[in-house]
Amino acid sequence: MNTVEPDAIEVFNSRLILGIRNFQAERYAQKFGYPRVAGSDAHVPELVGTTYTVVEAENNVGSIMSSICDGKTDIQKNRTPITSFIKQVYMNNWKTSI
Repeated sequence: MNTVEPDAIEVFNSRLILGIRNFQAERYAQKFGYPRVAGSDAHVPELVGTTYTVVEAENNVGSIMSSICDGKTDIQKNRTPITSFIKQVYMNNWKTSI
């Protein structure tokens, strides 16, 4: 089986309500020396940017990728509000069946 070497590890996903997987990802990245990134995993426009990664780089893809691989990142993290999460679950599952 082939293995893939990641450029970075997502250590914070704002939609993970309990945060256990975020904690595990953070520990893994630290243990193996991977650069850290984060994302809001927004499913609705108002949650875009809840969590994001600041990258120290010039405004081009090569510079951005190099900076991420070099760990020149800063994570700005906020969890998705539980009320937004519940609303999304409702809208995606129950409202359509009523």
